[in-house]
Amino acid sequence: MLRKYNKNGWCATETKHLPSHVKEGIRLAGFRPLMKKCYLNSQKICVLQKKHKFTYCEGIVESDSIKGFYLAHAWIMDVDGFHYDLTLNPAPKVIAHKEYTVKDINDNLCKLGIPINQIWLNYVQFALDFDIDINCSQEELIEKVNKYKNDTAEEMERVRIAQEV
Repeated sequence: MLRKYNKNGWCATETKHLPSHVKEGIRLAGFRPLMKKCYLNSQKICVLQKKHKFTYCEGIVESDSIKGFYLAHAWIMDVDGFHYDLTLNPAPKVIAHKEYTVKDINDNLCKLGIPINQIWLNYVQFALDFDIDINCSQEELIEKVNKYKNDTAEEMERVRIAQEV
């Protein structure tokens, strides 16, 4: 029976791999991190407890099981810059990320449990899928991705016209 809940994400995640200050933060926040709820888990621990100063992070990670498969994901970072994943164990390799303060989370409270910057995540994921360099500002990344899409559309149109002739 527990496997069914686990599969559907209604089951709490394991926390024994986390350091004591993160476990204490979870207890102080008064919740149990749930599977498949990385955004909500990470946002809650940052907002609901004040003792430990955690930074909310969201970004793109590489799957442990499938090399080159990228996922949008969220986790926390402590004041020493160490990343802790409340949902996945072991924590996946971070490819790109942005950091947000408690104020950022509160300013986007209507988005609690979902990414704060879904547009950026979509562009990064697209860029990684098509080998576009992501080491640039958000504006430059959007410009690169849109150029790639336009160039591809133009090439497809040329191929279509050539096939009709």
